[in-house]
Amino acid sequence: VIVRKDDARFANVTPTSVKDLEGYTVGTGSGYLAETLMKADSKINVKSYAGNIAFSDLVQKKVDAFFLDFPIAAYYILGTGPGATPIPQLKLLGSPIYPDNYYVGFNKSNPNAMKLLPEINQAFAVLKKNGTLKQIYVKWQLWNSQQASIGVM
Repeated sequence: VIVRKDDARFANVTPTSVKDLEGYTVGTGSGYLAETLMKADSKINVKSYAGNIAFSDLVQKKVDAFFLDFPIAAYYILGTGPGATPIPQLKLLGSPIYPDNYYVGFNKSNPNAMKLLPEINQAFAVLKKNGTLKQIYVKWQLWNSQQASIGVM
């Protein structure tokens, strides 16, 4: 969850579930899992963004918060990663509240897609087991304690 640093409403708040966003206008990416999770709760006013996420809307107080995948938030808010520039008016609030698995998209019309699935899962399992996945996440400052429990699909 991303909020403005100067927003007193979030000064002593550490969200632990999507329910903690009730009563707020919260931005996210169109088609993101966060959008689905929030739209399931009628007490959250969801503002979905297609394409580029408009963090300027949060800075300009057009939304109260953003709920996004941690790597995306870390890149744009903390400025981690190549070419990233932090947004000094914003901050990450607490730990990720909805850890999820790693996913790779496939074109379902490709006859080889289902053949690739077990191979991709095996590759993720190997990268996780031999520590490579953690090394990559540490390098880009994305590793957190929840990463160790994330599985593959």
